[in-house]
Amino acid sequence: MENVYRNFYRNFYMRTNGFIPVSPLGQTVYPGDFFQIRNGQMIVLGNIYRNGVIEPQDIEMGFPSFEH
Repeated sequence: MENVYRNFYRNFYMRTNGFIPVSPLGQTVYPGDFFQIRNGQMIVLGNIYRNGVIEPQDIEMGFPSFEH
C-alpha cells in the first residue's frame, strides 16, 4: 500500500511542475499556512495569521504566474 501513495505523490509532483498535495489528502490549507515536507508529503505546521503573528491587513497576496 505504501507504494500506491509513493507513486501517487511522485506522479502528482511530476505532472503539476512541483505541486505537492497536503497530507492527509482531506485536510484544508489556508492562506498563511506554513508547512514542512516530510517523506515527500506536505505537513501543515501552523498559520501566520493565528494568534496575531501577522495582521492580514499588513500583507499583500498574489498568485504565481505559471506561464512559460
